[in-house]
Amino acid sequence: MKSIHNMAPPAYPIPMMKSFMGLLIFLFASLLSLQSQTAVWEVQTPPLLPFQVIDTFPDEEAVILLKKGRITTGFDGMYVSTFVRMIILKEAGLENAEVNIPYLAKGGAQNIVFPLARTWNWDGKTFQKTELKRKDIHEAKLDNEVSEVSFVLPQVKVGSIIDYQFYLKKRSIVSYNWRFQSKYPTLRNELKFHRNEEMFYQKVFQNGLNLELQTVEDDENHWLLEHIPAMEEEPFIDNIKDYAPKMMLQLAAYAGEGIVETLLLDWEEFTKDIYDRKLLGRYLKKDKTYAATVKQLVGAIQKKEDKIKRLYDYVQHEVKWNGEFESFTDKKISEIHRSGKGNSAEITLLLTHLIRAAGIEAYPMLVSTRDHGPPIEAFPLMRQFNSLLCYAIVDDNPMILDAIDPLLPFSRLPEKDLNGMGFVLEKDNGRWEAIPQPAQTSHNIMTQLQLNEEGVLSGILREQWKGYLAYDYRLAIQASSSEEFVSAYQAEKLPQGEILDYTFEDLETVDQPLSISMTIATPDFCQQTGEYLYLSPLLMMRWEENPFSQSERIYPVDLHYPTTYSGLIVIELPEGYQIESLPKSSKMKLPEDEMSFAYFVQVMPPGKSIQIQYQFQINKTLYSPDEYPNLKLMYDVVMARHSEQIVLRKQ
Repeated sequence: MKSIHNMAPPAYPIPMMKSFMGLLIFLFASLLSLQSQTAVWEVQTPPLLPFQVIDTFPDEEAVILLKKGRITTGFDGMYVSTFVRMIILKEAGLENAEVNIPYLAKGGAQNIVFPLARTWNWDGKTFQKTELKRKDIHEAKLDNEVSEVSFVLPQVKVGSIIDYQFYLKKRSIVSYNWRFQSKYPTLRNELKFHRNEEMFYQKVFQNGLNLELQTVEDDENHWLLEHIPAMEEEPFIDNIKDYAPKMMLQLAAYAGEGIVETLLLDWEEFTKDIYDRKLLGRYLKKDKTYAATVKQLVGAIQKKEDKIKRLYDYVQHEVKWNGEFESFTDKKISEIHRSGKGNSAEITLLLTHLIRAAGIEAYPMLVSTRDHGPPIEAFPLMRQFNSLLCYAIVDDNPMILDAIDPLLPFSRLPEKDLNGMGFVLEKDNGRWEAIPQPAQTSHNIMTQLQLNEEGVLSGILREQWKGYLAYDYRLAIQASSSEEFVSAYQAEKLPQGEILDYTFEDLETVDQPLSISMTIATPDFCQQTGEYLYLSPLLMMRWEENPFSQSERIYPVDLHYPTTYSGLIVIELPEGYQIESLPKSSKMKLPEDEMSFAYFVQVMPPGKSIQIQYQFQINKTLYSPDEYPNLKLMYDVVMARHSEQIVLRKQ
């Protein structure tokens, strides 16, 4: 995430954790009610004139002119008023005339009340307003948990401005997230928060777009953002919602009968609470049950790191991951071991238990996987996490381990784990620790090929993958077979050629690079036109298109892990041909070695072969929108070299 700005914490004492039951009793004892609210428009003023907006957004289907939110808390629940004003600019935007508002209806958790809607059409002199009739508002049950309020605004056409408004009533007052960004550009979005004076909320503003959050009318609970870009999918970003500006509210404490009850702990109390409730303590106690097993596995090994690796290999192959990410388990260690399968928490806890039994310091580490979103350090809440890693310490150096995937080597975490930070659950020293950037992944090609007069390249091609690329290819081979993999490889990379023979190296040895050596014959990389041969010297490493062709970015670029692409390509030229032109050799680096590129093409004496040396190295993996121009420039340079050809002419 680009940045997270933590608002000032509430000014209340932090007593020991109290039972949540006290709050529930207090809630039901309160007579305060928001039910008396009636359906009144939040915005009474007419909208902007259509032509004031149309020329500014020539390519947009619709634009949100104004969105207003008002959150009110009481001891009978939380009301969230939402007002939206939007202009329809193109035919495709007419779909916004149909409004669907889903809500969690199960058990009365949520309800939609007081929906209103109206359409404004400009006749050249004044706005003509058409109100939605109550009978045209419908409610339906979508499934056992979710229902929906829906309606279609009347008289909507291109150029219309539509307003709609509704209240979401939540029985829970614990938390709410207000999103400022939409699928359409938004001119103005503001939120006002009215908390009950006996409730204290922690407020965190997620600002992945680096927009300026303004306070309105000197009210610290009234916020405003303007000129918010549309939320659009961009390549090289996992989840744009992790970067969308939003205000996150979390109930931290409440006052009742002169006593402040704390609900949101600090991280020290969070850790203590986990141990006090024995959620993890039983897994970290000394247990003689596995003493014999551990001694048998590591008894003759001296180095601590080698002991950990042996235990890691044992767990990785003895307990199969069931595909589920979890933070905790109710199972005993013996149950996990005996069943031979488990979720991510169970496998990690077994590994941690065995490492501790070997006399090595180790703790569970709470993490949130990439698709679950980054954890917010201002909120000590278990729901932020969805998995566990093992945090072992060898000679004061941490080792972070995840044994769920037998195709990954000891030194490499699953890609899903690479999400910035994790929280180490050491009893008296719970703390945030960085998840380290993984070692370099690489892709390397080496060839010794001959080019004939028909433009066919034949000879030996060796391709090697290391790190996550090796994992990806091993996974693909495991999902089918070596034969099917090679057949698919040929169809994708040598569609006009053929693979005459091939050999895999270290296919089963996951801590080594994966290699394939092939004898090939292919016309895929050379075109014959009359007396000329046009050769693409980078072969299958050649890019067909630039992944960063857009002129600017809204969201960061996330390349996940460091990667090096390299090649040493030797091509023997056909008799009777001379070199007409060669690509230019070039080098380029981004500041602080974030990326580097080197490309050399040379004729080998006595002029009968060409050698191409290529390396593109990515060291920094996360680039902000402000850094995007440098990144794009690098890829433009690389792409230019990829598109160049060696031209040969028949003598």
